[in-house]
Amino acid sequence: MYRILFITVCLLPVSVQAQPHTIIQVCGNHYVSPEDFAADLKAQNNSVTREEIDTEYHNFLESIRSEQRGQMMTLNDLIKRHQLKAVYVEGVTEKNVKEFLRLVHSVKNGAAIQRVSSDFVELGAASRLIVSGELQTLLPAEESAAYEASNPANSGGPLEFAKKIEFDKNANERREDAIVRNLLKAEGTAVILLGKDHNLRDNLNRLGASCKYIKTGRVDVKQSSSVFKRRQDLLVK
Repeated sequence: MYRILFITVCLLPVSVQAQPHTIIQVCGNHYVSPEDFAADLKAQNNSVTREEIDTEYHNFLESIRSEQRGQMMTLNDLIKRHQLKAVYVEGVTEKNVKEFLRLVHSVKNGAAIQRVSSDFVELGAASRLIVSGELQTLLPAEESAAYEASNPANSGGPLEFAKKIEFDKNANERREDAIVRNLLKAEGTAVILLGKDHNLRDNLNRLGASCKYIKTGRVDVKQSSSVFKRRQDLLVK
């Protein structure tokens, strides 16, 4: 009897299974290491000088820092308002979540500070809140197979940056479907830190989810960064 009940529940559409009342997407961009940033600029223009690269990267990094401060304020408000213990993070999968959390907690305990900058910008806004003690943990937003299929060059998690992006719209839709399925496992309010070019509305509709969807957060990375602009152009094709 219990087996029949379990099978019946699994066959029900998403809309009648347990799901969060609200999904909130806090928009953000990705940290880029100096090495990857420089490699990408050189790939676009081999005559670019070291000074030009340093200037571009300085502007980019300051914008990312400013954006993350805004994200942290938004997340803090949501954490208090909805009594959240965890948030979902783009690029974190069921495969890499333990390793990523291990690094975050080692930074929190002072064991890996030499591997990151003084403000921990490499970790991202959610992880920085774990370091500061304002958030307990983070959850994998991604399903690893769908994530890797949508962008094979960028399968290393949120601390790595792809040198090339081969955009596949259908694969990206499958990736977003998988993200939504993960979010629908939450109860109450699910908060995800996810790039502004991702819109989950059509995925929620396709999967028959009736929960409220809110997209928030101010993305403020300066367009002077040609690396950032090129990647944004690829993502919105």
